[in-house]
Amino acid sequence: MALTAGSSVALTQADWPHTITVRATGNSPDGRGARGAGAVASRARRARHHAGTCDCTRKDLESDARLRLEGRYGAHRQRHLPGSQYRRAKGRTHAVVPGKTASKYLHYGRIILDAGDAPLRFDTKQLETGLVCLNGSATVRTGDQSFTLDRYDSLYVSRDASIEVAPGAHGCDLAEIAAPVERTYPVQFVSFKSVQQDPGLHLNVGNAPNQRELNILIGKNVEAGRILAGVTFSAPGNWTSWPPHEHAAMLEEAYLYIDMPAPSFGLQLVYTNKNDPELATIVRQDDVC
Repeated sequence: MALTAGSSVALTQADWPHTITVRATGNSPDGRGARGAGAVASRARRARHHAGTCDCTRKDLESDARLRLEGRYGAHRQRHLPGSQYRRAKGRTHAVVPGKTASKYLHYGRIILDAGDAPLRFDTKQLETGLVCLNGSATVRTGDQSFTLDRYDSLYVSRDASIEVAPGAHGCDLAEIAAPVERTYPVQFVSFKSVQQDPGLHLNVGNAPNQRELNILIGKNVEAGRILAGVTFSAPGNWTSWPPHEHAAMLEEAYLYIDMPAPSFGLQLVYTNKNDPELATIVRQDDVC
């Protein structure tokens, strides 16, 4: 994972591959920096207008700091991390951590448990946290509330909370996204079914060769400080973020590739100067760049 400081595009060659993206920015724990929220929201609208793909706007809650999980993992001057390094590591693992990667705010990891494993418990501390179910199912408890997450369901949990994850009958694979905030927000569950039924959250954009389906899981529908999450389904052999565009002024960004079993692959390009790209690499199942 890294901060994108130029344009990025991703081409996927698979049978309807799915992709997940993570983004975050901010100049303080609540994203309150030199830029005002209005300026950032305006910038986001322009990005959406030009690219026709962006879901990076959210309610102006904690100014201009945002994080998005959506589908690919973008990078800037940092090698990609092959999925084999952490793909099937059981338990709770972290692939993107400030200080160890190029991110300043963005945290990303996975929670993988087999059926029958003991529940996994952790505290969110100063991080607001989003969980997205990638495979299987899980029962997630926080405080006195309990939620069942099936595929692509998501759950937002505030900072200073405790979380318990219990795997379902077929185990669970959850993406964990987090970023530091100062304020607290309510626990919020978002079913994937409700996202697909909402035309403001479920978008079919582009035409061949850049046809894809966007699903905003945690965005304008969730009261939060920084994190945004979504999943993109691309048509085989289509670009998933076209035309090339970037969000470096307001978002840290990372790309995760999922549902791309061999021999499927993708092509990730990240560049400021198109004649000298910072990253041009083949990506495969579970790769993070």
